[in-house]
Amino acid sequence: MGYMDKAAPGKNPYAGAHGGGVRGDRTPIFEGRFRRMFEGLPAANFESDALTELGWAMTSDPERVGKDPKNADFMLPSATPETEADGEENTLISAGYTYFGQFMDHDITFDPVSVLQGRNDPNALVDFRTPALDLDCLYGRGPADQPYMYEPDGKSFRLGRVLTQGFNNTPVARDLPRFAGNPPDDNRPAPALIGDKRNDENVIVSQLQGLFLRFHNRVVRDNKDISFEDAQRIVRWHYQWAIVHDFLPTIVGQATMTKVWPQWPPTGAGGTLPTLKFYRVTEGEAYIPIEFSAAAYRFGHSMVRPIYRLNTQLVGGKDPKHATPEEIDPQHIDGRFFIFANVQERGLNGFDSFPSQWAIDWSLFFNIDAQVPRPASNACNRHTRSTHHWSIRWASCRSSPPIRSARAAIWPYQRCSPLKRTRPVRAISRSGTFGAATAWDCPAAKRSPQPWTRFR
Repeated sequence: MGYMDKAAPGKNPYAGAHGGGVRGDRTPIFEGRFRRMFEGLPAANFESDALTELGWAMTSDPERVGKDPKNADFMLPSATPETEADGEENTLISAGYTYFGQFMDHDITFDPVSVLQGRNDPNALVDFRTPALDLDCLYGRGPADQPYMYEPDGKSFRLGRVLTQGFNNTPVARDLPRFAGNPPDDNRPAPALIGDKRNDENVIVSQLQGLFLRFHNRVVRDNKDISFEDAQRIVRWHYQWAIVHDFLPTIVGQATMTKVWPQWPPTGAGGTLPTLKFYRVTEGEAYIPIEFSAAAYRFGHSMVRPIYRLNTQLVGGKDPKHATPEEIDPQHIDGRFFIFANVQERGLNGFDSFPSQWAIDWSLFFNIDAQVPRPASNACNRHTRSTHHWSIRWASCRSSPPIRSARAAIWPYQRCSPLKRTRPVRAISRSGTFGAATAWDCPAAKRSPQPWTRFR
């Protein structure tokens, strides 16, 4: 089969919708609720055609260099050369934050039942995730309830096959544990055996999930007599620290951080808490605001790049070891992979095994050698054009762009006819089903906080 460990022809039945089905019985301990934060404001009401038109207006054309000489129905995809700055990229935010943000989203929200047809009642929607950054997407319901995710010691995670960077056969990472076909080589998809299937929806977030599994195992290995609960607590603390000290200031900027959290960064257990104007809950009644999950946090979709370099050892194209002259120039796609593609060996599609040579070099996705970032302003969260040039090593995927070419990001080898629904179209259509207020109404809400919302 060449460098592909398996080829999965046809549609992957495990991919499906982003949410998927409800996994097992749940108790309130493992559940939260979605709710409108501004419950008294009138719901936005737009025609679906208008939302679709807006979504298409936010979608730029994919980069192409003409028709495929072997198949006139397909356009040849291309990408900005790695030696050049791309005007649509945000060079101030490393590409890895996109997928760390996706990982966080999967940690705090999971709505498996809402649909795009009709209007959903947010108060009736169960969030099958606790509204806390507690890594339940990693741990699931724990070794007692889901022992198949864990080693016999009841403390360590099971891991998958060894991953390498290119064809040098030096192990650098591990894949997620996966379901095997029966027999193992029957070419059926091999979805991951993890606490949240969504963390296998693309190769990047899949390997980020694997990174957390290995970190937990390292904590267990370095502390011989540690309990599962104590190891879990240590991993959670590191994860939460990274969010507060790195992710948030990188995304919103220091000015916003200090405005919301005057004594940020916090020091010790006695530090002050953030100052929140509108989100109010009593202990045990935390919820996920629809305004956040279905609207504000959707900005992450605009950070998805259409193409990434996983490591510097991969140099090929459709032939994994050798790129054609066209793939090198004018396509500029040698050694890089599209985030989604209908060509299995050229896309970072998920819910299946991928070539073992695709281990990620995380220094291409995060500025690992840098100190914790302290952005000087909110500019890092604006997807502005920049003429800053990174080195060849960083230019491939260090930066996150705005909504670039959602059509290219989803299906770069698309036919000449456009896709019916792009990611911006889907996101806007979905957010319109929850009855959230428009931004125009919110300033009035700030001036008159009652009775438009009720704080608990």
